[in-house]
Amino acid sequence: MKKYLYFDHLATTPLDPVVKEAMVPFLDYKFANAGGMHSKALLAADAIVESREKVRQGIAAAKVEEILFCGSGSEAANLAIKGLAFSELFKRDKRKHLVISNIEHPAVLQSTLFLEQLGFEVTQVLVDSHGGIDLDSFSQALKEDTLLVSIHQGNFDLGTLQDISKMGTLAHECGAKVFCDAAFSFGWQQIDVTKLGVDLLSLSPHRFYGPKGVGILYVKEGLELQSLIHGGRQEFSKRAGTENVAAIVGAGYAVEQAIKKFSSISELRDKQTQLFELLKNRIEGVGLLGPLPGMNRLPHHLNLTFEGIEGEALMLLLDTRKVAVTSGTGCQTGSMKGSHVAQAIGITDELAKSSILIGLGIDVTSEDIEEFLERLEACVSKLRSMSPSWKSS
Repeated sequence: MKKYLYFDHLATTPLDPVVKEAMVPFLDYKFANAGGMHSKALLAADAIVESREKVRQGIAAAKVEEILFCGSGSEAANLAIKGLAFSELFKRDKRKHLVISNIEHPAVLQSTLFLEQLGFEVTQVLVDSHGGIDLDSFSQALKEDTLLVSIHQGNFDLGTLQDISKMGTLAHECGAKVFCDAAFSFGWQQIDVTKLGVDLLSLSPHRFYGPKGVGILYVKEGLELQSLIHGGRQEFSKRAGTENVAAIVGAGYAVEQAIKKFSSISELRDKQTQLFELLKNRIEGVGLLGPLPGMNRLPHHLNLTFEGIEGEALMLLLDTRKVAVTSGTGCQTGSMKGSHVAQAIGITDELAKSSILIGLGIDVTSEDIEEFLERLEACVSKLRSMSPSWKSS
């Protein structure tokens, strides 16, 4: 029987066995509400504190109180951006300008669009053909009343890694705060919030072998955020609602496990390069969106285009051969339009629609890559044989 090849670790990752084992008791006999005062409730509350400490250590934060848990990476981004903006509205001398790139995640783009309707001004910095942000253009976008700079560390569509540290320095020089969306990068990149120079940072555990239904937001001590969900005093009164203890425990263990796996990242980069080089040699008409494999790209990420083929058709055919990949933009699945990222880097809708996203797992082997290539070659050949417009050179 053919091995199922899961090459979709960009969209989500399987639950690490260690993480699952840690979560199970809180879905079973340690089920109590962490807000209670009896012994079972205190067990749950202690588990949340332990998870905060795991995350604190994982990103080198100063205090556990700087770690907030919420429902997803998208919610964490919303809380960072809107929470800071709403807090600013209560001040006499208001900063009402925000700077983002034009290839941010929809959670960031939509949050800033919402704030524009409330009177905030948003400047979108353009990127180059590989999705990189030009530091001169970024610097010119900053103003005296810039409140927040929101830049992702790793781009989902292109795999591009941004220089957060340098942009953070420039932002702080004009008095702005810095939010880094690290939902797609943490687990595949080491993060030290002090070295990065960020005031806010979001993580999404399900993208690094943790559970879904939980997000993490680092908030530097002293930074004021208005809650988006009002009610109880959970999460230091920043996010009301009964805690999802099992998912929070899983998030902490996922961060801890990710730190242990960082030693394997260099090997994963080698596998990424191996796959790309083999693809170029074995399949005609293959292109790459984003930077070449290397230190400027996420180590598990490839966005490949195939002349004469629709990415969605290729994805579906690969699925029949027991291979999982993503076509188009992961957070816009189902849309036949080119993504905003494709438009930002100046490629046509036709080229964007010919792409598939490949997300390698930390444990991918050379044998997995060879088997993937064989199935991919067969699928590409079949689809091109059905296309009258395809002509091999």
